Amino acid sequence: MTYFLEYLSFETWILIVFLLLLARYYIHREWSVLSRLQIPYDPPSMLNLGNLRQAMSNEVFTYDLDHKEKYGLIWGFYALLRPRIVCHDLEILQQIFIKEFSSFPNRSPNAAGINGKEMQNALIESKDGQWKRMRKTITPTFSTSKLKQMLNIMDWCVKNTFSSLQKKIEQTNGVFSAKDVFAKLSLDVICSSAFSTDVNSQDESKQEPQISVNARNITKMGNDPTLYLSILFPWIGPKLYEYSRRKPGIQFLSNVCKKIIQQRNDDDSVSNRVDLLRLMLDSKVKTSDINKDLKKGLSEIEITGNSIIMILAGYETTSTTMSFLAYNLAQYPEVQRKLQAEIDEMYRIKGVLDYDAVNSLQYLDMCINESIRLYTPIPRTYRTSNKEITLSGFTIPHGMVVVVPIYALCHDPEHWNDPMEFQPERMENINEMHPMLFQPFGSGPRNCIGMRFALMEVKIAFCKLLHEFTFEPTLDTPKPPLNLVINGNTSRSEVNFNLRVVPRES
Repeated sequence: MTYFLEYLSFETWILIVFLLLLARYYIHREWSVLSRLQIPYDPPSMLNLGNLRQAMSNEVFTYDLDHKEKYGLIWGFYALLRPRIVCHDLEILQQIFIKEFSSFPNRSPNAAGINGKEMQNALIESKDGQWKRMRKTITPTFSTSKLKQMLNIMDWCVKNTFSSLQKKIEQTNGVFSAKDVFAKLSLDVICSSAFSTDVNSQDESKQEPQISVNARNITKMGNDPTLYLSILFPWIGPKLYEYSRRKPGIQFLSNVCKKIIQQRNDDDSVSNRVDLLRLMLDSKVKTSDINKDLKKGLSEIEITGNSIIMILAGYETTSTTMSFLAYNLAQYPEVQRKLQAEIDEMYRIKGVLDYDAVNSLQYLDMCINESIRLYTPIPRTYRTSNKEITLSGFTIPHGMVVVVPIYALCHDPEHWNDPMEFQPERMENINEMHPMLFQPFGSGPRNCIGMRFALMEVKIAFCKLLHEFTFEPTLDTPKPPLNLVINGNTSRSEVNFNLRVVPRES
């Protein structure tokens, strides 16, 4: 130690002290933003990465409501050095999402580029004019007419799930992993609907498809340390991607998408089936032709990026939604019997499972919505202001990220009686609710573009399965409510629970 002290010159010590004081001043200045805005918050610390360790951990499922009770409808926290405003005020949220959307067109800038250039050119990470052009181009892909054309594809995939569950009855007394079965179904649906590629991941006699392995690995990377670095230093996100644990999985999916796109370019007759990729390729333009005045069209890298997003979203959030719905029906058998009666009546009257028949099932809608409310797939969403704006007397600075506590809004006892109970009847008059109170797919022009596709998949799956089977809990199935954990931006059950499927008596 003495040698070290003697080794450094007096001038060097002065420089070190100066840099430490400069760093302290910088941190203090950054951590004073919320105080200057008169927004309450918990004191940040370097040990807690600002407030990030609590605000972005599994505590998120209680953190937002606890702080609303502590501070009121508007409060803040620090993601490392970056201030965030959390808003529970429904009227302000409605202005942010809809009335003043032009002032909040983009999501959070955090982790920009950390998922690679393809994902950076997909809807979820794109900004301003690029997002507007892509959204306008892709939206017709999910129109009613296109969904009707994809219904048969979904139906075929559900038949494979039906066969898989029949084997479970023969081999394991009907016991199955809910997450595993519905993840495979979701993967089959998105690969078939998006790329006309029959993966059939539910065939257990085959090795698990690599597309499934890589999609699952990407969705498990919620605690990748490069994510935290990209929050602190957003401008180096693209460089951090080279060291990200996400890179191999994303690169694999990118190569798969590029290979399929090349096959389509070489042989347009490779598939006569309508799929999402075909519809995007029909809008393809040269990268050199893209400019700020172009209203519609997608470059090849944008097609690739949006294809990857479709795979990941279809694999993770939709499968989680279905596994939670099956769990709730198993735990509440009276609800399941009522839903089965509605489905049986639909089959008796319609005779077939078509688009209109599926969308006529009101109690099914209620069960799905209540299950999504109870186990919200995306606990938070974000919007960034592109200018200083005052909403209902509250001023939001330019560049400020507003956190929308979706899970907290769905579990606030001020708005929901017994919020941890599964009660589908509360969703009977959903159109009479405040539109910001229940928004699991987001709201306004930048809501989830695949919402109708995902809901259609869930409805078809449960219509066919509940018409033939009944879900039951096993002895080791956890009692409700399930404990949730955060994984990146999504929530999942703390344990991969099992359920039992039994044939219905004819």
